[in-house]
Amino acid sequence: MPVPDPDTTTPQAPARQAGAWLVWHAGELAGIAVPLVLSATTHPALAVVSVAVAIRWAVHEHRQAAEAAQARQAGNRRPFLDSTSPTTTDSGQEASA
Repeated sequence: MPVPDPDTTTPQAPARQAGAWLVWHAGELAGIAVPLVLSATTHPALAVVSVAVAIRWAVHEHRQAAEAAQARQAGNRRPFLDSTSPTTTDSGQEASA
């Protein structure tokens, strides 16, 4: 699922953005939810894993937001490409995946 353009003004844009966010962050959500569920059903110490993943995710998100803010200040409107965006090589040809 491609990440929607933030400038989109269609009524479906918020739902599509929420769906894209869930898809992109599924690994992090699973890294928090699975140990949390296991800690509730088996051993409470597994909650430590959930907390560690949550902290790591928060640090990553903070760093990414800071980098994006710096890039916007430098004049780059969209500093990060999603994995579905075509990229070009220096010769102008589309790069192969």
